[in-house]
Amino acid sequence: MNTVLEDAAPVYRKVWWERRSRSNRTRTEELQALLARHGRPISETLTNAYRQTWPAEGLAVQLCVYANWAGAYATSGRLIVMASTYHGIAASEGLETVFHEAMH
Repeated sequence: MNTVLEDAAPVYRKVWWERRSRSNRTRTEELQALLARHGRPISETLTNAYRQTWPAEGLAVQLCVYANWAGAYATSGRLIVMASTYHGIAASEGLETVFHEAMH
């Protein structure tokens, strides 16, 4: 299996790496701006509504090209995985997705 991946790596890097890396960076910047602007009021509203506190150490969000059929998922290890290329979680829908997955 490693040999197959090693053989495919140069082609992947040449054809896909920059485009997918750019997609991840763009979505990361978009979500960071939305969280900076709206994150605190949303988390306070959810805390009051559900009477649950957020983990003090926060949650990690990993962006990648593909997550699953829904575009995102959360793990029990406090990790949220989101697909940077899935248009269903762009802009405010991405912000909703972060909080939706965090509440699992």
